Amino acid sequence: RVLRWEVAVGVWVEWRVKLLPGPRLLLHLNPAALPDGSKECFVRVLELAEEELGCCEVVVELGRERRDLQLLLRTFSYFGFSTLPPDKAQHFVDTKSHLA
Repeated sequence: RVLRWEVAVGVWVEWRVKLLPGPRLLLHLNPAALPDGSKECFVRVLELAEEELGCCEVVVELGRERRDLQLLLRTFSYFGFSTLPPDKAQHFVDTKSHLA
């Protein structure tokens, strides 16, 4: 499933999500830089996960190749997220076929 929001005229944020058992929501952030307004969209995703889907956790998948990785890690830490070690992250992310 793809979630899309227009954050400014002609500027869209598009994220792929997948509902996992638990229920948990897996959110994949594409490798492109996030436009202004992305933080508000992320809050919307958290509200959707909790209020409409009844999720107990949200797992955010970030690629290591991102130029803004450190900034995103600090931002998600501010939201109360923690980094999963690779052995635990594999339980959530199937690198071959997730988010089809």
